[in-house]
Amino acid sequence: MTAGCFIRITKKNFVTPLERLLSNFFHVVTIMHIDILFDPQKDAANVNRHGMSLERTREIAWREVMCHADARRDYGEVREVGFVPIEGKVHCVVFTQRGGALRIISLRRANNRENERYERSIVQVLPQYAGRGGGDRTGHSDGP
Repeated sequence: MTAGCFIRITKKNFVTPLERLLSNFFHVVTIMHIDILFDPQKDAANVNRHGMSLERTREIAWREVMCHADARRDYGEVREVGFVPIEGKVHCVVFTQRGGALRIISLRRANNRENERYERSIVQVLPQYAGRGGGDRTGHSDGP
């Protein structure tokens, strides 16, 4: 098991202007150690369907995940849909919290609509990233 980081920020304890803005659209995450878990059969199914292993979730900078509850149907648990760059490309990760762990359900590249929503959200707070063609879109500097 690998430790990740995840905690929901409430409107009472914003840390940055990015969190303040994005909290209107997403739950913003910050760092806290937690375990990342997934079912090996679900991992195999994810590789079949999306071409990527759930092991890749161990590479995610969880503090950069923008997520919201998946309310499309009753799953019997609260599922979260998050968006985060992996190797410069926005990915969609579906997960739920169980105890002190994140149970990963799915990981895939974000579709065009999701990618555009993520880009708009970042650019609202960090206008210097508008129109960037690829690379790191998280607001982190590429260099000095």
